[in-house]
Amino acid sequence: MRATDGEARESTPALTLVAGLSGVVLVLALVSCSGSATKAISPATLTSTSTTSAPPTTGAVTPTTVAPMTTTTVPTATLSTAGLVACNENELEAEYKGVQGAVGNWAAGFWLVDTSPHACVLQSPARLDLLNSAGGVQLSATGSFMSIALSADTSMPPDNTVPSGQLAILSMFWPNDWDAEGAVNGRCPSPDFVPAAIQISFGSSGAVNVRNIPIGGRQLAICGQHISVEYVGLLTPG
Repeated sequence: MRATDGEARESTPALTLVAGLSGVVLVLALVSCSGSATKAISPATLTSTSTTSAPPTTGAVTPTTVAPMTTTTVPTATLSTAGLVACNENELEAEYKGVQGAVGNWAAGFWLVDTSPHACVLQSPARLDLLNSAGGVQLSATGSFMSIALSADTSMPPDNTVPSGQLAILSMFWPNDWDAEGAVNGRCPSPDFVPAAIQISFGSSGAVNVRNIPIGGRQLAICGQHISVEYVGLLTPG
């Protein structure tokens, strides 16, 4: 059984919708179960490209439902990018934070923090690689964004709220089974691909391995051969 427009992935907290400079942009700043929202700062523009490799072979999966979306306001960054060095892969930590439906697409959110003793800057472009069980890149996408300053000595929040500092969020989109290329009556033309690992890199830095992805789970079941980096922005306490 496959996902339809009336079905969704495994339950995750609600997502945040933020008004960007050119309209409403889905950001995936996840709202905590207690109802408090994390604020997301929207960059000016984002462009995205996607590449693929050989067709996946992973079998189909059956997702369940998620919570509805909410809205929040856009705050002002308190940490400037001026004078800061570029973040490298040894200073960053990335974590999967959930998935939500988004008008013909699924949208997954990944948070990033700077764990080093000095603040650093995430530089464009962002590259997102989804790896198969053999360790090869199955699906890949890149997106351009405005530079983002991350605060130093920041731990990844255990829940979906930002207690302090400046973090970053990256959102990945992919079509649902009704809107994927080649789909017939909501049925994917090939078996859904569930990534065995996910890596993110920024600018000329090396790749950061994403933690907490649902290995073998049902949340990141991707129909078709297209993903996109839809948004990269800043998270601050809300």
